[in-house]
Amino acid sequence: MLANYQAYEVGKERRAGHLRLLQFDIDASEVSVNTYSPALGDHNANEYDTSRNRDYLPAADEFRVPVDLASRSTSFGTDAVGLAIRTDRVIGVDRVASGGQATTTWSGLEPDGHYAWYARSADDFGGRSESAVFNFTTGADEGAEPQPPAFIAQPSDRTVRVGETATFTARVSGGELAYQWRSRNDTRRWGDVAGEVRRSLSVTPRNRRYSGTAYRLVLSNAAGSVASEVALLTVTKARSRVEATLNKPRIRAGERTRVIVRVTAPGPQPTGQVRVRVNRRSVAVRRLDDGRVSVQLARVRRGEHTVRAVYLGSTNAARSSSPPMTLRVTR
Repeated sequence: MLANYQAYEVGKERRAGHLRLLQFDIDASEVSVNTYSPALGDHNANEYDTSRNRDYLPAADEFRVPVDLASRSTSFGTDAVGLAIRTDRVIGVDRVASGGQATTTWSGLEPDGHYAWYARSADDFGGRSESAVFNFTTGADEGAEPQPPAFIAQPSDRTVRVGETATFTARVSGGELAYQWRSRNDTRRWGDVAGEVRRSLSVTPRNRRYSGTAYRLVLSNAAGSVASEVALLTVTKARSRVEATLNKPRIRAGERTRVIVRVTAPGPQPTGQVRVRVNRRSVAVRRLDDGRVSVQLARVRRGEHTVRAVYLGSTNAARSSSPPMTLRVTR
């Protein structure tokens, strides 16, 4: 991707001003690269290369490369979201010298409560400032019976692709809670999910066998226990990516070339078959071996031909195709 046009000249002055343009085609999973000079309004950078003995190919300034944008995914999960609104309610006032430490007492707080505070300072000359907002939670009343566990918001169903992360979470209430996530698959027997003793649960399925798994959260404390509603996990096929190259993109009439194909996807190594097309016509179908396959093309007539590799998909990976490649056959 890197290029250096500093030595290119216009009238023996280094002011060509060429730069690289990267144009992303998400549907085709490729990046088109070309060179352009805003100062000259010209794409043909090679015309301004005055250096001698440089093995320069104009094709180096205009080409396409595959890029994986579709299979990348980002997820975010959290147990809760809090919003602190600054009010003018005064907790206490203290007067101290510059650099001193102010203190106050906040009384009348409820047990098992969540509170936020901030400090506002002012001097005799009109200067004012405010601190950030700080949070704290009060402890339980040791002499009182804990509040029974309850669900404010139930965990909901999730749908992800193979290799993506599904996060189940719930909003709850109750004092001194213990958490335990449980799961059930086609055995119809509930079992504890080992180590999952928090309010949220994250699952990254490596194959579609996880699809249909049910999850629920069990809350318990001294006042009793309660289970959430059932949340289902649905797992669809992972997005696959096909990388294909021609070992010789330019050949003479009568010669043959080879298509080298690599298929990747989140989760297990993709299996299945790859179809190779030349000018939209199927010319070969081969089975992947360790995610790769190599196909030798039959001889084709002179001219330009469009070659594409199509992955036919599998149980865990979806169908996809490579960006088109150009095969040039000369005399």
